[in-house]
Amino acid sequence: MTAVGTLACALGIGFVMQSSEISKHRYGSESEDDSRPAEQIDAGADQHEEVELGEAVQVQNITFTSAFSVPAMVVPTAEQAQPLVERHAGLLDAPRQRLDQVPIAESGCGSVVVASPEPGAFVKLTIMARCAPNARATIHHDALIFTQSVDENGKLEVLVPALSSTANFNIELADGEDLTTLVTVPDMEDVRRVVLQYSAGDGFELHAREFGAEYGAEGHVWRGSGSSPEDFKAGKGGYLTVLGARDLEDAHIAEVYSYPAALSARNGQIDLSVEARITEANCGRQVQAQSLELKADGHVSNRSISLNVPGCDAEGDYLMLNNLFEDLKIAAR
Repeated sequence: MTAVGTLACALGIGFVMQSSEISKHRYGSESEDDSRPAEQIDAGADQHEEVELGEAVQVQNITFTSAFSVPAMVVPTAEQAQPLVERHAGLLDAPRQRLDQVPIAESGCGSVVVASPEPGAFVKLTIMARCAPNARATIHHDALIFTQSVDENGKLEVLVPALSSTANFNIELADGEDLTTLVTVPDMEDVRRVVLQYSAGDGFELHAREFGAEYGAEGHVWRGSGSSPEDFKAGKGGYLTVLGARDLEDAHIAEVYSYPAALSARNGQIDLSVEARITEANCGRQVQAQSLELKADGHVSNRSISLNVPGCDAEGDYLMLNNLFEDLKIAAR
């Protein structure tokens, strides 16, 4: 089950203004692909407080909003889903199945979507849209949304971190076709998972620092760290999946951090934070993001925010949002 009740209350959120000079001093680079520290400047927890760092412009308000603006997901009814469940009943007995043994949704012109469970509570999606080469595809899974495109042959294959044990997927193709499928994910209880989603160009980044890891060190997981899926499968560390194509206009991007809690040999805390890099694309305008947190009881909490980015004279600096996620508490198994 997924609960997506958005928090619309006026809760405070801590944030930090971090200059590019601090970044360069601590990391030696201002490159978007390099690791950067979080300079601990106390900004307080009041979302309406303005923070000033040296000559930098002031941080503007961070506001919780009623919802993250995304299209609605089409979910099959119980009657529509039952045939898929029946076809799927024997799937978990084997790690791989032939194409005709996996839940398939088909629409006009031969377009199909295939969903199969993978280790670590992932789902492998394969989309075939033979009549729509290079078409844009918007993929919904519960509250998760991202945008990619099929290749010149109309094919897209993507590994999606699941958010529920009975996982619904809806794919909207640019030509108006809708594909819907359902798959059972047997190992949802084995992982802890959080999601940051936003629009391409808005400059957000999700950071996880595992068990006291410093920025840039081993255990600091973000999209520039090259986290290892092998370590994740072995229970040695978390893994960040980035979904969505940034080169598509107004694409939905999702960053998903997963930790293999059932295999963890360590006790402690994973600190989660969000950074927003001030760029030419987002400076001086309002940007939105949404956090999703998979809870121990299987529910997903949902929080949406709106952030006024400082002006373009602060380009290269960062804003860090400290309290958008609850830090993960991990117990050794």
